[in-house]
Amino acid sequence: VLYHNGTYYLYCTCAPVGYYVHTSKDLVHWTNEGYCIESAWGLTRWYWAPEVVKRNGKFYMIMSVDEHIGIASADSPKGPFVPQPNWIFSHSIDGHIFIDDDGRAYLYYVSWRDGKEYGIYAMELNSDMVTPKYETETLILKPETAWETSEGRVTEGPFMLKHKGKYYLTYSAPGYTSHNYGIGYAVSDTPLGKFVRYGENPILSYTSVFHGPGHHSFTTNEAGDLIIVYHVHQAPGKVHPRKVCIDRARFAETARGIDRLEIYGPTHTPQEIPVENNIIP
Repeated sequence: VLYHNGTYYLYCTCAPVGYYVHTSKDLVHWTNEGYCIESAWGLTRWYWAPEVVKRNGKFYMIMSVDEHIGIASADSPKGPFVPQPNWIFSHSIDGHIFIDDDGRAYLYYVSWRDGKEYGIYAMELNSDMVTPKYETETLILKPETAWETSEGRVTEGPFMLKHKGKYYLTYSAPGYTSHNYGIGYAVSDTPLGKFVRYGENPILSYTSVFHGPGHHSFTTNEAGDLIIVYHVHQAPGKVHPRKVCIDRARFAETARGIDRLEIYGPTHTPQEIPVENNIIP
């Protein structure tokens, strides 16, 4: 979810080909505005995990298409987004762009290309926001803990937060079809690591009524509160079609001086929620 000029723009895996954009003023009622991009690179399946950032008056989408990641740009958050002539990497998914306080931009993604060990990678982007600095590519996290390897060996869906000079790499594990799919984080002093895992991962996990909460983004509401947006399984024992959930998050002080990231969710009890334009708030 991107917050821009009083409106929230939601981009998600939701169509066989292309991406819709949904808008809201209150994070509850959503309107499907139609396609913001209809196709990319001649690829015809697996349009996953779009994310949009704003930079210098333009909007940049990082997207995963048929296990290729690449970037498209637009003059409006509603699109149309125009893909770059070529994707960046194949055998790669779940891109995220983080812009640091000094203006430098970083791309985070999952990759298992030939000669590359599976895991979350990061590298710096040039100032044009579309050209990677390939020489900076770094493997920053791979599945190693019991949680990350309990059903498959998965660390995916990276998203970066910066707080009090520390870099919080949030991510999801294990496989998304697992009821135990959730969100954890690791902390570093620099955008490219070394990252040290929080000792009590995951920080968002399943409940009796919400299974598989994960793959997320953060934004803020009008009051400045930190907000997390993520998906959950349709119901216990049924993964698809997944639902979108929104909850509050915060940083809490700790005795050791590195604040702890906390998520207040999943918070709602089951109920029938009106659906507008096929989007469940």
